This record gives sequence, structure tokens and C-alpha cells, in this order.
Amino acid sequence: MWESEGRFPNYAIFYVLVQDVTATVERAGELGAEVLMEPVSDAAGFAFARLRDTAGNHFGVFSVPAP
Repeated sequence: MWESEGRFPNYAIFYVLVQDVTATVERAGELGAEVLMEPVSDAAGFAFARLRDTAGNHFGVFSVPAP
């Protein structure tokens, strides 16, 4: 969590753990989801992306680095 300093509306986005963020985003797009943030990875190997479903709900997907 971080301080938005009032620059963003108040809402929460839930994230779902998936095996492969890129494949999940591609499939979600095929099913009608809009990609709000393309998949990105950090230096530790965590990957995540944000989407909007066909009902307008924002959600995220993430994966963790292999052990």
C-alpha cells in the first residue's frame, strides 16, 4: 500500500495469483477484458498486470518467481 496523495479515486483492486501473467492477459483479452496495464516484472521476478472485465471491474493478476 502507498499514499496516493489524493491523486487517485478511492477503490481497491484485488489481485489473483496465476501461473503465467502474459498467457493469462492474452486469454483475458480473447474473452473481452481490456488491458489497463501490460505485464511487467520486477528485479525479484514478480510479474503483474491489470485488467478490466466486460462488466467494468478492475482486477490484477500476478505471479511469483520460481523457488
